[in-house]
Amino acid sequence: QLSKISGFALSTAMPLSETLQLLQTGKVPPTDFDALICGSGSEVYYPGSAQCLDAQGKLRPDQDYLQHINHRWSHDGARQTIGKLMASQDGSGSVVEPDVESCNAHCVSFFVRDPKKVRTIDEMRERLRMRGLRCHLMYCRKSTRMQVVPLMASRSQALRYLFVRWGLPVGNMYIVLGEHGDTDREEMLSGLHKTVIVKGVTEKGSEDLLRSSGSYHKEDVVPSDSPLATTTRGDLKSDEILRALKEVSKASSG
Repeated sequence: QLSKISGFALSTAMPLSETLQLLQTGKVPPTDFDALICGSGSEVYYPGSAQCLDAQGKLRPDQDYLQHINHRWSHDGARQTIGKLMASQDGSGSVVEPDVESCNAHCVSFFVRDPKKVRTIDEMRERLRMRGLRCHLMYCRKSTRMQVVPLMASRSQALRYLFVRWGLPVGNMYIVLGEHGDTDREEMLSGLHKTVIVKGVTEKGSEDLLRSSGSYHKEDVVPSDSPLATTTRGDLKSDEILRALKEVSKASSG
């Protein structure tokens, strides 16, 4: 009954091809989701809409969203600049290499050879701005990838785009995510939506590569006692997730 009045979106750092392979492995039809946000928010797809298929029957990204995030975006500039900034200081070469399969027109992806040698997101953002490039950077997939997308693109901004497109208030949105994740995870926590943090689904994330010393703290972005967020308890079961959803709904309504 709930599925008749609710929309479901899957948001991931993976490209569409890997996302579809993962769903196939779990025997989950892509059409179970109203939207797929792929490439760290660089593309949005609608699996259940026949209008979003190309001539070959393959999913085509939302063209309005691509036009929206294209402002001041330079794919080649981001790729070349990141390559230079990530050159190892000990002369051993770059600490990243291109991840061609995960790239698209609005996402530049790199394999991270050694997470201990890369610069933090804070450092990279500052250096890119000094060079006139305003991009959205994140480390993802347990610090094995670095991805660069346009400034107007991200997983959180893609969700807000969907709710503007569909005319739904953000306050009615629920985000379900793990304890750890990509460096853009905090952006998924802050806002007027409700959040359920599921314990036991992620062992390690990329958060350690987010901030430099002296930067702002997580508590400055997401209050630890927010009534809009709750965490599951005990075993990972559907009943426990449902309980958490009910809990955060009651708490947020006062």
